[in-house]
Amino acid sequence: MKTAAKLPLVFIALLAYFIWLPLISDAQHRQEVSDTPDSLIATCGKLLQERRISSANTVITLLILFADTAVSRHLSYRTQEKIYKLLSHAYTEKADYKHAYEYLQRYQNIHDTLMNHEKETQINSLKRDYYIQKGSRDIINGRILMMEQNKILKKKEFLITLILIIFASAAILSVLYYQSYKRKLSLMRRTLQQADQDHSLRILETRVEAEEKERSHIAHYLRHTLYKDIEMIRHEFIHQKTKYTDPAIKGRFEELINVLSSAKDILHQSVYNLNTEEFNLEQELHKFVNHVNKGLFIGITITHEQPQAERDVNNELLIFRVVRELIQNVIKHAYATKASIDIRFDAEKVKVLVEDNGRGIDPEKLKDGMGLSSILKIADHYNGSVSINAAEGTQILLILPNHAGSRGEKAFPNQWEPLPAGHNI
Repeated sequence: MKTAAKLPLVFIALLAYFIWLPLISDAQHRQEVSDTPDSLIATCGKLLQERRISSANTVITLLILFADTAVSRHLSYRTQEKIYKLLSHAYTEKADYKHAYEYLQRYQNIHDTLMNHEKETQINSLKRDYYIQKGSRDIINGRILMMEQNKILKKKEFLITLILIIFASAAILSVLYYQSYKRKLSLMRRTLQQADQDHSLRILETRVEAEEKERSHIAHYLRHTLYKDIEMIRHEFIHQKTKYTDPAIKGRFEELINVLSSAKDILHQSVYNLNTEEFNLEQELHKFVNHVNKGLFIGITITHEQPQAERDVNNELLIFRVVRELIQNVIKHAYATKASIDIRFDAEKVKVLVEDNGRGIDPEKLKDGMGLSSILKIADHYNGSVSINAAEGTQILLILPNHAGSRGEKAFPNQWEPLPAGHNI
């Protein structure tokens, strides 16, 4: 009786053991499982590896719950992939191939999605890197192109600057050459003009000298040849007159003798005029000035005041030579276009003023020459004076005694004195 009574108790104890043992084991496993998907995946994998399938069922149930609520829980594709792969493996272990296949397909789909996403991400990354690299390359190429353009621009600027410098140098050289050419041309013109003036002066001097020589030659010929011949014929006619007694013949001889006497007197006066160089100052001056005005680039005017009763041929000739020397000096050195001659006679002195509008000259240099040395000698010889003003053009005033042939005490002691500007005689 006691053994039969104990059997139900043993059966209840065994039932309790088999019922509570899984519950205790499951409780233990639940304490080991956390709520995160990654922890559940790790726990399930460990249980499956230990082939504790019954213990893994609770975890599998939780994983299925996570898989079904993946969207609301915002699980990542990678986590879903792990869950589906683990569930496919768990159902394969449980020989539930239907669910194993279903979860394998889900795994494959999510895996393909992940692969596509990774490829797209990789492609986008490569594309981004490509565009970044391309942009960098474009920037580098742009910088290189900009540098090359800057180099080209600098070369162009250098070439333009060089061309401008060359043109400026050419222009400066052209101007300098043109100025040099103008100076040379002006110098050549002045040289030619000076040569022409010198030639005209030589011609003028030659003409005057020739006229004076011709006068001397004619005077010598008339005195020593023609005058003697006329005197000899006259004496012969006087001698022949005594041989005739016929009054008509004697009258004829007398007429011839009178003609010869008149011719002798005229010839004597002509010889005297030539020997003393019977001279008209005003006429000779006009001849000289007309000749200069025709042959040279200068205009000369004459003012001449002289009482006829006080004419002295020697004095006039001296004044003519002085004026000629002064005008030749103007032509040679003054480069003037106008000149004037003013001659005034009074009872005591003769004033000769020669003016020009030339470049002016240094009086100190005039003392050393330039055509005035002879004028100074004449002024010194005849007790005269010379004054000059060379500020604007040149004014030369020569004062001589009215009768230059008679030398006495020096009448004009200041032989070289300054002449006031605008002086008139």
